[in-house]
Amino acid sequence: MDNYFTTIPLFRHLGDHGMGAAGTTRAKHPDFPSVLAINKDITKKRLEWNHLSGEVVNGVCAVLWQDNNTVLFLTTIHNL
Repeated sequence: MDNYFTTIPLFRHLGDHGMGAAGTTRAKHPDFPSVLAINKDITKKRLEWNHLSGEVVNGVCAVLWQDNNTVLFLTTIHNL
């Protein structure tokens, strides 16, 4: 799913109706966990390659993964 539309409320709604969803997202969405939102202006450095962290918010798994760039995504297709 396109990151403009990938939000926790939308994915929660889809999950409640039995539809799995996954897609990249933006940290600026208000429901995205602040613990995963990295302010690059403050840190001035990237995370170590392949760093992975996540948090479940209202049944939606929010994930941060460091590839060549930081990748943020949401999914309702998880077993936690």
